[in-house]
Amino acid sequence: MLNISQNVLTAVIAQLDSAIAFHGAWFDKISEILVCRSEPNEVDMQDDAHHHCKFGKWYYKEAHPRLREHPAFLEIGPLHEEMHRNAALLLQQLQNDQQIKPADYHCFSVALEQLRMEINNLSNELHEISRQLDPLTGVYTRGGMLTKLRNDLEKVKRGQFQCCIIMLDIDDFKAINDRYGHPAGDEVLQQLGLFLCNHIRIYDDVYRYGGEEFLIVMQDCDKTAAKQSIERICKLLNEVDFDIGGDVILNISASFGLYQMDATTGVTESITRADEAMYEAKRQGKNRLICWSDGLAE
Repeated sequence: MLNISQNVLTAVIAQLDSAIAFHGAWFDKISEILVCRSEPNEVDMQDDAHHHCKFGKWYYKEAHPRLREHPAFLEIGPLHEEMHRNAALLLQQLQNDQQIKPADYHCFSVALEQLRMEINNLSNELHEISRQLDPLTGVYTRGGMLTKLRNDLEKVKRGQFQCCIIMLDIDDFKAINDRYGHPAGDEVLQQLGLFLCNHIRIYDDVYRYGGEEFLIVMQDCDKTAAKQSIERICKLLNEVDFDIGGDVILNISASFGLYQMDATTGVTESITRADEAMYEAKRQGKNRLICWSDGLAE
């Protein structure tokens, strides 16, 4: 998961679309120069030309920090640099009144096509993520949650990795709605969604499970590491100011329940165990994390 809010994701997609348009305009200009044998732009023949085109400026300077961690985004950089390096070779041949070598043009063409494919893959993935996000909180809806967890469980069964499920529920959320109204409650949910996106790892997933409940899936992570991460999030949440408008600032807390998936327990039961641990956190005074144990099932 990209783990940024819906609004930010929409802005990122718009930025990427603009960058793609910049790249298309650059290619059209290069094609015109090569065909018409016009004077090349000196910038396009520099060693760091990939930093100076409009696409490169977006990629290296303007792209959202979370997007920079995305594997598809990281694939683009070397391909973009290689494409510019091949283009510079063609332009240098042109400037020196040399015949452009077919093999060099083929390398440029192949690098360009690979770059376009990776950019389109990233664009398609971002649009797909956008369609799966809850419009209020910016985290995933439950739509693909069970399928994703079943895939994770199969990996757990094969011993490929460890996976933890965390259920969280905002403490005393009804009191917020009753005192300040449902729009204020929605504001809290929206800001909590953004908080969670900003404080989990990029390869973890957050789902809006229902109402004021969220479900976090921490992949390639055992109970000890997950416990440390969630306890840190629980502590940080206590320090966040939630501005719900009207000069009202709220501090909220949440109760967390953690369950590490195992090969003998199905997905639905795994979620239930995380939920039971969360309710135990409520019973013990809220604003804390409880890990599921066999004692909770008694």
